[in-house]
Amino acid sequence: MNLSYFFKTLIDAGYSVIAYDAPAHGDSDGQVTNYFELSDTVRAFFDPSLGFNIQGVIGYSIGASAVINCISKEKPSIDTVLIAPALKLKELLFNAFNHHGVPKIVYQSLVAELERYYGYDVHQDNPYDLAKAITSKMLIVHDKDDRTIPYMDSKILSEKTDNVDLHTTKGLGHKLILRDKAVVDFITGYIFNGKLRRDEGLIIDEKHKPFLEEGIKMKDNQRIIDEYRNADFEKRLYYSLSYRDLRDDFSEIDQSDESAELSENPVKNDFRLCGNWCQSLIDPLR
Repeated sequence: MNLSYFFKTLIDAGYSVIAYDAPAHGDSDGQVTNYFELSDTVRAFFDPSLGFNIQGVIGYSIGASAVINCISKEKPSIDTVLIAPALKLKELLFNAFNHHGVPKIVYQSLVAELERYYGYDVHQDNPYDLAKAITSKMLIVHDKDDRTIPYMDSKILSEKTDNVDLHTTKGLGHKLILRDKAVVDFITGYIFNGKLRRDEGLIIDEKHKPFLEEGIKMKDNQRIIDEYRNADFEKRLYYSLSYRDLRDDFSEIDQSDESAELSENPVKNDFRLCGNWCQSLIDPLR
């Protein structure tokens, strides 16, 4: 686990630590996940019917984005630490799609489909905008040399928001920041000196892999095109990323497919427990 360096110090100090593999990570089921589903997995722990006494949360990268979304919706009174958070997630996501040449109609349709299914909105639920409206205190720890998530987003947010404190590191990048003893000591010191008391729960949200995994391997081009024609938007995204030489064929299919139209009015739904994944995770903790 990427956050395992925090465990011993917290446990030795008397805290209860809950760590988990998010959907499609580690030993959890699934092959893909997304920001909306990750948000639901964090929110599941704050369901009042479960009776958990969560007092603090540490999130990393896109996991930190999900933590922000959770706090903005559930409004818990907890200590929050965000390590290298993906704040402008919408911009990072769309820029990545454009960089890899994914047709706009494909990724917009995929996002719209996810919005309808999970009840979120990629614009309204962009972590940077949500964080500005959160009133509880949050600590951001971010490295100046992070080449994955822009450090300046964290710096600007901390300067414009009274409730956000920024601790800056240098030379650790996006991954080594989790293993640095000085960082671990700083964050645990922040928790120990904050509102948390001994024996109260602390969620540590595992760092999540990027939203996109490598594409499905196939040999027969015609078979790929036929499967693309019958695929949902999520699979079409994989094919577009994996088979660049077939994008002209994919584009023709997209243009003729009425189902690829972007919905202008995503449906906003209340938070729903993440089905079997959350249930199988939470039941042993009760």
